Amino acid sequence: MHQTILSSIELLLAASLIAVVVHWIRIPYSTALVLGGWFLGTYNLLPNIVLAPQMVLWIFLPVLLFESAIHTNLSRLREDSVAVFSLAVPGLLFSMAIIGGVVHSFTHIPWPTALLFGAIMAPTDTVSILSIFKALKLPDRLRAIVEGEALFNDGTAIVVFHALAAATGAGKLIYPLYELGQILLVVTGGLLIGGILGALAALVMRQTHDHLIEIMLTTVLGFGSYILAESFHVSGVIAVVVAGLVVARFAIQEALSPTTQIALGSFWEYAGFVVNSVLFLLIGLQLNLGTLFRFLPAIGVGVLAVLLGRALAIYPTCLILGKRKIKIPLPWQHVMVWGNLKGSLSMVLMLSLPLAYPDRGLLLAMTYGVVLFSLVIQGLSLHPFIRFLKLTVANDFEEEYEINQGALLAAKAVQEELSKLFTQGMLPRAIHNQLRSRYQTYIARANRKLKSLVEAHPVLEEKELKTLSQQMTRLERSVIMGALRDHVIGEEAAKNLLGKLDDRTEEKIIEDLVSREPRGVRGTTPL
Repeated sequence: MHQTILSSIELLLAASLIAVVVHWIRIPYSTALVLGGWFLGTYNLLPNIVLAPQMVLWIFLPVLLFESAIHTNLSRLREDSVAVFSLAVPGLLFSMAIIGGVVHSFTHIPWPTALLFGAIMAPTDTVSILSIFKALKLPDRLRAIVEGEALFNDGTAIVVFHALAAATGAGKLIYPLYELGQILLVVTGGLLIGGILGALAALVMRQTHDHLIEIMLTTVLGFGSYILAESFHVSGVIAVVVAGLVVARFAIQEALSPTTQIALGSFWEYAGFVVNSVLFLLIGLQLNLGTLFRFLPAIGVGVLAVLLGRALAIYPTCLILGKRKIKIPLPWQHVMVWGNLKGSLSMVLMLSLPLAYPDRGLLLAMTYGVVLFSLVIQGLSLHPFIRFLKLTVANDFEEEYEINQGALLAAKAVQEELSKLFTQGMLPRAIHNQLRSRYQTYIARANRKLKSLVEAHPVLEEKELKTLSQQMTRLERSVIMGALRDHVIGEEAAKNLLGKLDDRTEEKIIEDLVSREPRGVRGTTPL
C-alpha cells in the first residue's frame, strides 16, 4: 500500500515537472510525457508500474469520457451533428475495415484479429489533438467537429472492440448480422441508462446551490452510469457520454451559477489532466525500443494502415457531405487526417485484452509503435502543418478582445455573487457597495476597451453578434425552464417554445439583430 502511494506521488511529480518543461520547449504535452516517461524508464529513475486492465477501464476511462462530454460545445455539436455522426460512426467503421484489411494482407494476423486492431487504432485521442488546438487559434467549427467526432467515435470504437474481443477471444465465428444486432442492443441500453441517470442528476442539481454537492453528484454520475450499464451488459461508454451531455445541457449550462460552473469545470479538468498525465507517462515508461525494433515491419504496416484508413474515411465522407451542402473545407480535411493522433484510449483498449489472447504480443508492439509514431512524428509536426495551411485565425487584436471579454465575464460573475451574498444577509451593505463599485469600474474599463477594438476592427462585430446570439438563446431557454418549474406554463407550452428555440439557427438570430439595429449604434459588448 505504502509503495503504491509512493509510486503515485512519483508519477504526479514527474508529470508536473514535464508540464513545466513543456512551457519552455513548446511541444505537445502528451508527446512530452511519452518521451519523458521513456527517458525516466530507460535510466530507472521511476519504477516500471503496470496498471491492471480492469483498473484502467473502470477508473480511468469514465473520467476521460465524462470530462470530455461535459465540456463539449453543445450548440456547435447540434449545428454540425450530421457531419459529426457521419465521421464518428460510418466513417470510423469504414476506417476500421480498411485498417483491418491492410494489416491482414501484409501480416499473418487473421481477419477477426486484424479487425480488432482496427477497432483499437481507429478512434482519435481527444486530449492529444485538443491540447494542440488550444495552443492555436483555429476556426471554432473545425474544433467543434474534431472534438465531437473524437467523443463519439470513442464510443463507437469501444462498443465494436468489446464485441470483436468477445467473439475472437472465445474462438467463435463472427456473424455480421448477429454482431450488428448485439451492438445495437448494447448501444441502445447505454443510451437509455445514460439518459435516465443524466436526467435524474440534472433534476437534483437544479434544486441544489452548493458547488461541493454538485461536484460530488457528477462524480457519482460519471462512475455510476458506467458501472450500472456494465452490470446490465450494455455499453458503459455510451452511458457515460450521454449522461455527461444531458447533465451539461440541462443543469450545468442552464441552472448553475457562474461560480459553480467554474468550480465544477475546474474539478473535472483537473481529474482529466491527472488521468491523462498518468496514462501517457505509463506509455513512455513501458516503451521497449528493442521489442519495437524487432516488430518494426509489422509496426510500419500498422502506421500505413492507420493513415490510409483515416484518409479513405475522411475525404470520401466529406465529399458526400459536400453534396448535401454540408461543406468541410479541404485544408480542414488535411488536418483531420494528419491530426488523427492516437494515445490513451488505444492503449487502454489494448491493455484490456487478456494475457492469453492470440497474437497479443504482436498487437501490443504494433499498438505501442503506432501510438509512438502518432504522438512524436504527427504530434510534433501538426503545429507547423496547421500553420503551413494558414488555418490559424487569431490576430493580436482578437486575443486582446478575448482577454477583455473574459475580464468582463469574471467581473459580472463576481457582482452576481456579491448581490446573492448581500440578499442572503451574509455581507454588510457597506462592504457590498464598496466591492460592487470596484467591480463596476472593471466592467466599465473592459467595455471601453471592447468598444474601441470593435470600432477599429469591424471583423470583431460578427464575433460580438455571435456571442450575443448564444447568450440570448441560453437566457430564453433558462427563462422557459424556470417558468415550467414554477408552474407558470405547462409542459406542452414549454415543449413547443423549446422546439421553436431549437429550430432557430445562430445565423438567423444574427441576421435579425443586424436588420433591426442601425450600424454604428452598438458601443458595448453584449456581455
